[in-house]
Amino acid sequence: MIPIYNKEQFIEKLGQFIGASNMVSHKQLVRGNCFGRPVPNQTILEFEHGRAFQSYDTLIAVKYDNGTVYLNEVFDHTATTRNYTTDFLERSYKEIKKLCADKVYTLAYFEE
Repeated sequence: MIPIYNKEQFIEKLGQFIGASNMVSHKQLVRGNCFGRPVPNQTILEFEHGRAFQSYDTLIAVKYDNGTVYLNEVFDHTATTRNYTTDFLERSYKEIKKLCADKVYTLAYFEE
């Protein structure tokens, strides 16, 4: 069973909010170039003690400066969220799944 956590608990533990930025596209479009452009609704939140990744209004991943990672169980429910989660964690999808299976990363459900 996947544990349920209150989103605000994680935000509090991250400390003071520093800023937010959109993820950056790494795709080449056939009819245009969007490489390097900010991607709407895929946001990195910077804090005093770590970072968080949010897709639209859903908290997807929390990474503390000490290396601890909590990952929302819905991180791979869409291709877009899965791709930007791998970018945020700087790991392949296969590596992330193994780290979750090995309980290095904690799968969770973040309550609003």
